[in-house]
Amino acid sequence: MREERSEDTQKRPGTCQRAVEGDQKMKSFKDFKQKALENPDVRKEYDALQDEFSLIGQLVTMRSSAGLTQEEVAKKLGTNKSNISRLEHGKGNPSWGTLSKYAAACGFRVKLEAVEDSRESA
Repeated sequence: MREERSEDTQKRPGTCQRAVEGDQKMKSFKDFKQKALENPDVRKEYDALQDEFSLIGQLVTMRSSAGLTQEEVAKKLGTNKSNISRLEHGKGNPSWGTLSKYAAACGFRVKLEAVEDSRESA
């Protein structure tokens, strides 16, 4: 294994160019997303997923606020890190019990809140 120093990176030809190209790809994705969301059907589907994205964000925020790693949460729940990773990436359909245990492991509790749906129905 070789430790790379910043001086080495700067001396290699093309290093800066690859970084610029990577940045351009990122801008291209943002442009793609913006353009795609102009389509009403795509926008509707994207908006429909916002609750799921919000839940995933809350899970990660709970764990981060508690200063825990996925592995530490897994240990508290008696499961594998891969299961916590899947949960935090929205893979699967966790039960209320799973969500409650995850929250408790992070020092939180889950609460269900019903809100009126202002979105247009299908």
